[in-house]
Amino acid sequence: MSRILINQYCRDLETRIRYGGSRNESSVRFAFATLLNGYCKPRNFILVDELTIKSRINTSIRPA
Repeated sequence: MSRILINQYCRDLETRIRYGGSRNESSVRFAFATLLNGYCKPRNFILVDELTIKSRINTSIRPA
């Protein structure tokens, strides 16, 4: 993974924690998704985040 992408992630994460005041998953999710998208784009991969699947009994499943 590119050091530039990792450095951007660290700066973005630090900014979000500073202004948001939280380190929980929801506060870092966007920064991490941005890091993964930066890695995927040159390889023609697509990050599908928050994918929800309907089960046979019509319940929603979100893989972790």
